[in-house]
Amino acid sequence: MKLFILLFAVLLLTGCPLNNDSSSTVPAGEDGAPPVVQPADGSITVNAGNPVTVNETETFALFAQTAALGSDPVQSLRWRQIDDGVPAIALTETDQNEVRYEAPQVQQRREMLFQVEVVSAAGQRVNGQVKVLVDPVLDNPLPLVQAGPDQQVSGGQRVQLNGEAKDDGAVVSTQWLQDGESSAVIFEDNSRLATSFIAPQVNEPTTLLLRLTATDDLGGRNQDRLTVTVLPSGTNRHPVILGAEANPGVATESETVLLSVVAEDPDGDPIRYHWSLVNNGAPLLAIRNPDQAQAMIELPAMDTQTEFQFRVQASDGALSDETQVSLQAVPKSQPTPGLFACLFNPFQSGCPLSILRQLVTTDTFALCKDNPLSLTCPLSLVAALDPQLAECLGNPGASSCGAVLAQLADPLYFAETLPQPQSAAECSPAFNDSGFSHFTGVVHGHTGFSDGAIGTTPAMAMERVKAEGWDFFAISDHSDNSKLPITASEDCLSAQFFDCIIVDSDRPFDSLRKWDATAEQVDAVTDEQFTGIRGFEWTSDRFGHINVYGSDNVINAKTGPGVAISMGLFWQWFSYPALFGGGDDGILVFNHPGREDLLEDLLQPIGGDPAYSFNDFRYVPGADFRAVGVEVFGKGSEYDSDGPGGSWLSHALDKGWHLGAVSSEDHHSTSWGSRTLPKTVLIARSLERTDLMEALLARRFYAVAQHHNDLKMDYRIDQQPMGSRLRLPAEQILPMRASLMDGDTPREAIFEVVTRGNTLVQRHQGTGFTNSVQVSEDEPYYFLRILDPESGRPIAFSSPIWVTPGDSPLPACPIRVGSSDQIGQ
Repeated sequence: MKLFILLFAVLLLTGCPLNNDSSSTVPAGEDGAPPVVQPADGSITVNAGNPVTVNETETFALFAQTAALGSDPVQSLRWRQIDDGVPAIALTETDQNEVRYEAPQVQQRREMLFQVEVVSAAGQRVNGQVKVLVDPVLDNPLPLVQAGPDQQVSGGQRVQLNGEAKDDGAVVSTQWLQDGESSAVIFEDNSRLATSFIAPQVNEPTTLLLRLTATDDLGGRNQDRLTVTVLPSGTNRHPVILGAEANPGVATESETVLLSVVAEDPDGDPIRYHWSLVNNGAPLLAIRNPDQAQAMIELPAMDTQTEFQFRVQASDGALSDETQVSLQAVPKSQPTPGLFACLFNPFQSGCPLSILRQLVTTDTFALCKDNPLSLTCPLSLVAALDPQLAECLGNPGASSCGAVLAQLADPLYFAETLPQPQSAAECSPAFNDSGFSHFTGVVHGHTGFSDGAIGTTPAMAMERVKAEGWDFFAISDHSDNSKLPITASEDCLSAQFFDCIIVDSDRPFDSLRKWDATAEQVDAVTDEQFTGIRGFEWTSDRFGHINVYGSDNVINAKTGPGVAISMGLFWQWFSYPALFGGGDDGILVFNHPGREDLLEDLLQPIGGDPAYSFNDFRYVPGADFRAVGVEVFGKGSEYDSDGPGGSWLSHALDKGWHLGAVSSEDHHSTSWGSRTLPKTVLIARSLERTDLMEALLARRFYAVAQHHNDLKMDYRIDQQPMGSRLRLPAEQILPMRASLMDGDTPREAIFEVVTRGNTLVQRHQGTGFTNSVQVSEDEPYYFLRILDPESGRPIAFSSPIWVTPGDSPLPACPIRVGSSDQIGQ
């Protein structure tokens, strides 16, 4: 022994390895001394603790202390009993650091040995062991157990087990279990003495170690073992993976992603699964339950778009099938700063002065000090419009700059002098075929909270839409009377006049707080099957109507220049931080273009009203990212064909906007959700409000006409869905495909592919088509206008897919998760 210790010490001092294995087993420490634990590669460690002495039937605890010393994290751990003697105990929750078990009854002092194996994400393994000494204190003879003779079978053959158990009292339970690391056994009923199982398939002779345990009426347990030797089968067929996915297929920081696989075995053999991370350069991830059909991962923080690849194997023990699934991980959008954060750093994104953060620097003031009006001064154009700013730049100081800083906090100043572009063309929404579904619902509806049916509330409207079986309702009462307790319906000019004075007679206080009450009612109706979204309709009788969804605040066109003079105040509000009363947390949809302008008919003889239809869809760079759609169907109408050149959608896109096709119910009675009204379909990760809002922001939606509510559309260019912004080398040929279903039935239709100037570039008839397009600056977008073959009228519109020349793809747009409605870039 002394010689062995000396040799061992020499090996340690000289750094010679004891073996070449990447894992190591740490022996149990002597009584009173903790076990020494050190993995072979030094990346992870485990300490199984000191030896434990316990009386029979008492509870004892085992605790594994693990640590990752490098970038390779601990992925999993598992406890098991590794001694061959009796008794053995049934281990539960073996994947936890701390486990608690009841010591078995023994006839004499017995030693049990437990091992915990820890595995890192990169596959490194390290083991720790701990002894448990059990002392007898009870006078109870243990049951007599016989498991039966050893057997030899072929893979796939049924194995019959016939055990026996006797006791001086009564045997109250029996249980068959499998020991060891060999192929898993699935017992027909492991609580019966006589049971059976199908022998797993193997590539070489394999020994299964089975244990029969019997428990008597005083809690005493005894056991016996037998072995089953399984020989390879000559007729075995491999399992087949039917499908595998990551759900959601697009995720961000801190989200949990479910990895699922479905497989079948043609011989009926039990299937074992194993998930692993493919080394494609992505960060390492820990996979939970990697040996189950459903595993899970949690995404870490990341700054750039990352694709994770996972490999899953389905095996019957001898033969296997495998496939890979992908997960698109995108950065999480930055949270909106709070009031105090803006006070300490007013130029950060989301604060009133964020627009100046690139301009207000030491270098900027240095360039402007000598002559604020010179072209070398980055603020020269603004200084020329504002003498106070010019004075501040030329002679910076508290007295000269105080008034300017106060002025810069005014949203009017921002919108008029320092627009901040936010183009949707700067990124492309991430998408993965797995984890996205089509959700059909209602966009744009009214109640007695504005000019809808007298006595109705948002709660009533959403409950009806929910009862009709739709998935969501984005409600949008007019903001004109949001702060007044009245209903402003034409029906109020009747005997029902007094019913209009208080909107909600059951909850009269809500009549004075409609905006907040709407939020509460939206939340109350939302559950796993239905989602409510709060919005409002900005109503200008000259410029047009706009729906805003997801904002904390509201603006009224009738109390400002928006009623007939200018849209400036609306755009200022839409770009101003929500924390300070603005609407930069909302998204907007242009409503029923061309249908609301009191001056257009009067001015038509002299060329029309220049403000007609949102100033003829004049492009506002600061609003582009969150201006997501234009209505193409509404009530009983199809709006799009009324636009310049035959398409409002194409006209707005040609102005520079990035808009999708929206259907509007715009219903003012009590038939919300009726199939006689148009619907909008969102392609989203889930029905959670944030996922629906993300689908709107991604323009991943399409419009279906009244009486055609069950249509489902799939439209792709280069395998990417509607709403995508593709930047690819010029003249590259891209595959295009589309299909249309009416419920579960393919739908015959005419597919028109439309680009700039409402130009028809392709026309197909059938239930779908495949074709191609070429990357060109002349055709920056393509959307589908789908016609009924019999009537020739539109029954659906897709949102566009934008295709522009460029050397590299656009980055993925950040996504926002959480309970808030807010949407941020």
